Amino acid sequence: MDIAIVIAAQRALLNKYPGIEFHFIYWDNGTDQDKTIENQLQQKGIKVHLISDILPDIHKRRLNYAISEFDHHPNLKANKCIAHYIIRNILHESDRSADLKVPQVASGTNH
Repeated sequence: MDIAIVIAAQRALLNKYPGIEFHFIYWDNGTDQDKTIENQLQQKGIKVHLISDILPDIHKRRLNYAISEFDHHPNLKANKCIAHYIIRNILHESDRSADLKVPQVASGTNH
């Protein structure tokens, strides 16, 4: 990943919206390269949130968060978990909304 793109995005948004907080959610794979990228971004003042912190079992149970075994884009459960994380950890608000209730998925399924 080229961190220059993230830095440019941060700069563009800060220029357009002075005073905003810029956060980057990084879909990491738990590698040393991911740690290097995270550290480089943090050194540039970018607040980094790892998907492995948001979805702690993502590397063991990836299909639980995937649309299907053929399409690993995030499913409804993944998106709701990410939304909850953003509400609690970035916006620092309560996530009492019934619309954001995280669905329970049995191990081994990919709903």
